[in-house]
Formats: sequence, C-alpha cells, structure tokens
Amino acid sequence: MNDKHHPFLKDLSELSDEQIRQIARKWLEEALKDEYEFLLSNGGKGGQEAWEKKQDLYESQYVDLMDAGAMKDFPSHIIQLARGLLEKAGYSVKTGGQAKEWPSDLSVEQAKLCDALLLAQAALMESASSPMFSGSLTPRKDFRISAAQAVADQWFTPSVAAAAEYPHMVPPVSPISPVTASPSSTGVTVSQAVEAYIKAKDPEFAESSKRNIYTNVRQFAEIVKALYRGRDIPLGALDRQIMRDYSAVMSAQPARPYLKEFKGKGPLELQAMNIPREQRLTDKTLDTKFTMVKMLLNWCELEYGIQPKPLNSALIIPKVQRTSEADRRAFTTEELRKIFNPRSYLKNTARTPSKYWAPLIALFTGMRLEEIVQLHVADIRQDDGIWCFDINDRGDGKHVKTDAGKRLVPIHPFLSNDLGLFQYVESVKAEGHVRLFPELKREKKGNMGGPVTSWFSRYRRKLGIGGEEGQISATVFHSFRHTVINYLISQAMVTPRWIQKVVGHDLKGAADIGVTANYEGKFPTAKLLEEVILKLRWADEDELLKNVLRDLSLMSKTQWS
Repeated sequence: MNDKHHPFLKDLSELSDEQIRQIARKWLEEALKDEYEFLLSNGGKGGQEAWEKKQDLYESQYVDLMDAGAMKDFPSHIIQLARGLLEKAGYSVKTGGQAKEWPSDLSVEQAKLCDALLLAQAALMESASSPMFSGSLTPRKDFRISAAQAVADQWFTPSVAAAAEYPHMVPPVSPISPVTASPSSTGVTVSQAVEAYIKAKDPEFAESSKRNIYTNVRQFAEIVKALYRGRDIPLGALDRQIMRDYSAVMSAQPARPYLKEFKGKGPLELQAMNIPREQRLTDKTLDTKFTMVKMLLNWCELEYGIQPKPLNSALIIPKVQRTSEADRRAFTTEELRKIFNPRSYLKNTARTPSKYWAPLIALFTGMRLEEIVQLHVADIRQDDGIWCFDINDRGDGKHVKTDAGKRLVPIHPFLSNDLGLFQYVESVKAEGHVRLFPELKREKKGNMGGPVTSWFSRYRRKLGIGGEEGQISATVFHSFRHTVINYLISQAMVTPRWIQKVVGHDLKGAADIGVTANYEGKFPTAKLLEEVILKLRWADEDELLKNVLRDLSLMSKTQWS
C-alpha cells in the first residue's frame, strides 16, 4: 500500500493496546464462527478416523503456535495477516524487503498485533479441537496451558455491551468475579489475601500438594511482613522491589533448616548468616516455591484487581544460585551394576516387594517413584493386547504429578518374563489386596514412597554411590528416570515425543522434552512398546548389565510364584 495514493490513512503510532486487542478479538470472533460453520457443513464425512486426524492436526498446530508465541518468533502468515488487518482498519503499514525481517521490518504496533493474533489462532485451534466446540471459546481442561482461557481472561470484560458486540467471545465460565474491588477499596492485606486464596483453592488442590502450597504462600506473606518490620502491608502496596527483596531472602535460605545452627531463626536472620551456597536451597526448589507465589498473585488479579505480571517477573533466581553441582544425574553403568548385583540387591530387599520391584520397574520404564508405589493390582492390564502399567489417579488417594502423567506405559518383557512380575501380581491378587504393594501405607502428606526412598538412600550409600548422609547427592532414586531418558535420547536415538509419551513429561517450554505432552493424540501402545520400551536394552547381549540382570533373574524369579 502506497501512502502517497492514500493520504487519509491513520498513523500506526496512534494505535492503542486496546485497539490492537479489538482487532485480534474481532478476527477471532469471525474465525470461530467460520470454523464452526465449516465443521457443521462437513459433519460426519470420513467418520471417527477423519475426526481424530483433524483433531491431531488442530493440536499439532496449537503446539507450533504456542511455541512461536513463547519465543516471539512470528511466522510469515501471522505477519501477513496482521498487515492485512491493519490495512483493512485504515492504518498505514510500511513493509520491508522480507516478511520476517524482525525487528527491522515490524513496528512495535505490528509486533503487538502479531503476538495477539498468535494467541488468538492458538485459542481457535484449541477450541476447534474440543468435542464440545460450538462456535465459541472452548478451553480444554486437559491442556495444562490454555490459550482459550488466556484470551477469556485477558480480553473479555463482562458487560452487556461486550456480550452484544462479541457474542462468540463470552467464556464458558466467567473468569472475573461479578463483585471485584481494588485493593485500595477493600483494604485487604497480603496475609488476608493468602488466607482467602487458600480457602478458595482448597477444594481444587490435591491432598498431597496442600501442605507444600500452604506453607510456601504463607511463608511469602511472613517474609513480606518481616521486610516491613512486622507490618502486614496492603496487597496493593506490593511492587517489584518487594518481590526482588523476597527473592533475595529466599535465595539465602538453607536447604536443611532443621539443623541445629538454623533452628529458631527467622528468614531474615538466616539471610544475614550468609550461608555457603552449597548449603542453600537449590534453584529447582526456589523455582517451585516461586511458582506457587505466582499462582497466588495470578489468583489475586481476578479477585482483587492487582497486576501480577510485573510482580511475577521480578521473581528471579540469582545466577550465583544456579549450579549443576547438586543437579540430579543419571547412574553410570558401573553404578547400576553395583545396585543390581544379585547378592547385595536380594539381601537388602529382604523379600520386601516394594524395595525389590520399584528400582527395577524404574529402570525399565523411567516411571516416577510415587507412580510405581501407588499402583493397584488392576493397574497392570492390557491395552490393544499389550500389557501396561496404567498410571492414573483413580481411587485410594492416588495422584499424578500432571495431566500428562496419566498414561499407559508398556511393560518390558524382562520384567514379566525374566523377573516374574506377573507371578507377583497374581500372588498379591490371590491374597485379596487392592494395591500392588500392600506393605506401604499412605503418609500424612499423601505420598507412599517414603520408606522406599529412605531404604534406597541407605543402600546406595553402602555401595559408595552418591553423597554420604547429610550431604546433597547427585544420585537418588529419581536418577533412574534420568538414566532412562538420557539413554533413550543419546544411545537409542528415540524421538523425544515418543519418550515423552512414556515418561509423562509435561508442557514446559519450546526446548524441553515436555513441550507437547498434553497435545498429541493417543499413541498406539504397541508402537510405544516397540519404539521406546524395547529400546531399553539393559539385559541384551551387547549391554554391560547383561550378566548382572540375568543372574538376578535366575536367583529371584521363583520367589514370587
């Protein structure tokens, strides 16, 4: 478009953020309507198989759009769409040589619209992939990150005028309470907001998570109060400096506060002790704690009208805290040979099923400890003729870490045929037990793996593996999971998305193995067995664990029959 021939075009610099959202919102409204009409006109064509293929396509496109949005890497079709919409709205759009010459080719306003359109297109794909889609925004509950819900939260203002102008933008459940007041008008303090959050979210939290979440958000309120010499400040007084101060206090906290030298001291006193870095909370622990505070502040946005994004972005783990020294690592082959040496392994498991089976199942599946120890006998079942571990949260207080954690994991033949897993399952079933490891009891926090964790820590220390008692160890039970994933990627060269389906990784980021866990269609169980589980060749002829595992199978197979 040439400005000389269109002298009345509006200047892009006059385009406000709200106008940018309106353009994207209007496009999405029309796109939702068009997509719904298209689906209606093609309804039933190709049957269930065609619908599943289309759903997979929508979900794949969703993943690509969300990845691009996270990196602000705008695809050319998004840039062209943004330009077309701006020109249609009467704005002067200057174009460069190449469509993807970012940032030189795009103004700030164009980039903002591209960002909004990426989210809008992702919301469209998510909605259209839902069986409940009927032409309006339809967030999918099985998506850990929902673009449709984000659009509803960020762009929708509940009013008669808005509903009339954008009928397709009304979310299924209004994300904004009809009675919402600003912090200044309510006078709510940080501590009061924390208690209100706990009360409101209590029904939604898993029993195993409640104690940890409550402890951390209350600790946040206590530290903010301590920073203000005991004053419980208004929620609206939170600013980025307070969040940075809170981050600094948390980054100075000890990993083992129960030690004698730390007992009885408050967070600020502990900060003043300048505890050595290797004794402080790890960056992974800090990230978990900060995530819980971010969840609190995001809830406070809807309830009290605060702006959480600037506050959340100030929660940064100091670079000095980031260290690989305490990172969990995979076991070496020599360490695995020591662990599964038949003489020491059988002696130390002492015919205790959970101790015997948990490490072996972890070695041949990459499953988390809690996923293993909470299995029911009924969770050992067939799917499409393939025997699997069914990891679910059905009954008896079972829980999974994420939605992606609910999955079927094929059983390696070495577990069933060589070690006698099925004989053990039948023996437990014959005794009338529901759980696969009836000797384990659920703890107050909801977990069951504590005894196995404690035993394995003592066992590996006897073998000279990992840190001694009181030391942070790079090798723990979870190292089996690292071992499996590292082997499948670096040695067996298995496609990450196949690995992801077996180990149950969740959506975390564009470069992470968990990037698509919630958005792929169902992978055939037989293919998961062939492409992933059977690639764990620990006991095969060409592997260093062959002799150890074969000897173990000969010495232990009969004990479960």
